[in-house]
Amino acid sequence: MGIFLGNKGKIFNGAILSLVMVGIALGGSGAYGKGLLGHIHNSHSPVKRSVSHYDVPVVTLLDQERRKIQLDQALADPNPVLVEFFFTTCTTFCDIRSARLASVQDELAQANIEVSFYSISVDPEFDTPERLLAYSTRMQPVPENWSLLTGPISDIHRVESSFDARNPSADKMLHQPLTFIRARPGQDWIRLEGMMSSHDLAQQIRVAVVSSETH
Repeated sequence: MGIFLGNKGKIFNGAILSLVMVGIALGGSGAYGKGLLGHIHNSHSPVKRSVSHYDVPVVTLLDQERRKIQLDQALADPNPVLVEFFFTTCTTFCDIRSARLASVQDELAQANIEVSFYSISVDPEFDTPERLLAYSTRMQPVPENWSLLTGPISDIHRVESSFDARNPSADKMLHQPLTFIRARPGQDWIRLEGMMSSHDLAQQIRVAVVSSETH
């Protein structure tokens, strides 16, 4: 098993993946967790950060509880929002990214920052709301304010395109690890390309929130 990271095609073998999952299980808070995830972030997968404006399309998706979510309205939440793309049968970095959300939430809570998380499936024909719910319960503890979304594939493609996140390959296993952060409604989005630890992601969100308060 390997992890594909971005266009450079960096591959980590199954042993590294197992170590990463141990680091996440520790919440990235201990010396081992921070050191391991920090090593992968800093040495193997430098994160590219940019700021962009994205027009979120008016589409209605379903969350893991089969609730209808109008995406443009949901992402206009007054709380900071984070958007990532994933799919439940992903065997590379999806679980890693999902598992860190609870740690991100806990760290930001110490700064009184409440984030709404949105994970959008790029395999909606397989990822029914029931499968999304089953997937979410694998991530213990399950973070609050976490919506896993699916819908018609045409709508999912519109959302991917609006974030400039369409996978040029027909192989969904080669989708890139992209994270999008919007600190306040109406502001531009921070685009992060690459893997990072829960601490580093929390720091990105914290800096975005603080910066938004000065503008």
